[in-house]
Amino acid sequence: MTADQPPGESWHIRAVRLPDGDRAEDWWVRDGRLTDQPAPNARELPGGWMLPGLVDAHAHLSLDFNATGLPMGSDALVAANMDAQLAAGVLAVRDTGAVHGARLERHSGRGPRVVRAGSILAPPGRYFPGLYRPVAPQDLAAAALDEIAAGATWVKLIADFPGPDGNFYRPLVNYPPDTLRVLVAAAHAAGARVAAHVSGEYVVEVVRAGVDSIEHGPMLDRDLLVELAQRGAAWTPTLWTVVGYTEPLVADDGPVGGIAREVLASLRELVPLAEQLGVTVLAGSDEAPHGALAREIVRLCQFGMSARGALAAASTDARAYLGLPPLGAGAPADVVTFAADPRERLDALAKPAAVLFAGRRVV
Repeated sequence: MTADQPPGESWHIRAVRLPDGDRAEDWWVRDGRLTDQPAPNARELPGGWMLPGLVDAHAHLSLDFNATGLPMGSDALVAANMDAQLAAGVLAVRDTGAVHGARLERHSGRGPRVVRAGSILAPPGRYFPGLYRPVAPQDLAAAALDEIAAGATWVKLIADFPGPDGNFYRPLVNYPPDTLRVLVAAAHAAGARVAAHVSGEYVVEVVRAGVDSIEHGPMLDRDLLVELAQRGAAWTPTLWTVVGYTEPLVADDGPVGGIAREVLASLRELVPLAEQLGVTVLAGSDEAPHGALAREIVRLCQFGMSARGALAAASTDARAYLGLPPLGAGAPADVVTFAADPRERLDALAKPAAVLFAGRRVV
């Protein structure tokens, strides 16, 4: 992907700011940053609605969900995945676990901006082979500190995982509650936060351990959502993955089918309830192709979230939660625009009118 003009050129943006704006604003781009002062010879950027870039809060940039055939964890694969995200208007990614040897930091200048969680941590034999760092319970906090020392600002752990039956909704526990609490305390003391994969009822103990974001979490309930809201923690439901896994099980006449139907019904209650309670909901593509975050936004709306809330989950709320700057004077010119209002036409998200990363036009 190449820019169609160098970063030094200036742009004029006249667009309605999403997700809450109701009238067009004027912004200019100069030297890669936004300004509210007119810039001479600025070119007009197409698109009448704008965001400070979409945010994919649960992605794996070292995995090949786009079927490129490039080696897992390779620099070439990471670069291709980042380009796919940029083309879709995703200007920030929280990488929730890279394979061993992947060096995401090498790509920091190309975009999108990456918030790293380092390696996925799970006990030996308790996650997908080749995708995680095997860590025994007694070594979990030390391993997390290793990842933080290597530049991770998040720690990603697998709190539960299926046994031989492969049932994600009746998984085995990977780390006991006391171990989780020690991990959270150590990560927080080191200035990092903890994201936990959890798909079963163990989510009760995971929330109580004080983790900062629940990844997947289909077994959450109202009380747990209230607790997340009260302490400012987040939920990344990854509906594209969870629903995609669950829907084929619904037709099963046995216990698995019953659980699948309960999970889907519960999610239709939990998603709008989380928005109502003020939980920070984050949009994450997980196993969807890189650059397909719009599909997750649509899923959030299908499961009861407002269009405004789903857009915020994939942009402004996520940026605030991850410590990324909002759209404003002096901020990096990370902007995506749309030809139609995505609050009224979600399909507009799939094809941005223009994408700027640090003032460089990539679409």
